[in-house]
Amino acid sequence: MEESNKKDGAMMIASAIIGLDYKTVIVNDKSYIIEPPTIAKIAGASYWLCDYGEGTTLRDILKCLSKAENLAKALSWLIQENDELSEELAKGSLTEIVDGIEAGFSMIEATNFMRLSALQKSARLLVAKPK
Repeated sequence: MEESNKKDGAMMIASAIIGLDYKTVIVNDKSYIIEPPTIAKIAGASYWLCDYGEGTTLRDILKCLSKAENLAKALSWLIQENDELSEELAKGSLTEIVDGIEAGFSMIEATNFMRLSALQKSARLLVAKPK
């Protein structure tokens, strides 16, 4: 098992050095490249995903969201660090958008995303209910 982790780590570093550390997603027959998310991209996407639903996997949680336009905005943040692509992305299917978000967040450890989401929800509740 440890040997596999070393190999995965070596592949990750090598792909980053030669510029192959990206994912391509297709939404509405158009391809978009998602580079490894920065803190700004993660925060921007998380902002639009803060009303997440119940589920055991990231995919389950995303499919529970009530506003599809928020998913498109989150994906836009993962692609280009703003929500300018959201109208264009919203023309794609829900599955394509969810697949894109899942691909973007798969480039970071899911545990960290879940912690970030929980912290964001806690912060939102503190702001909404000041003492």
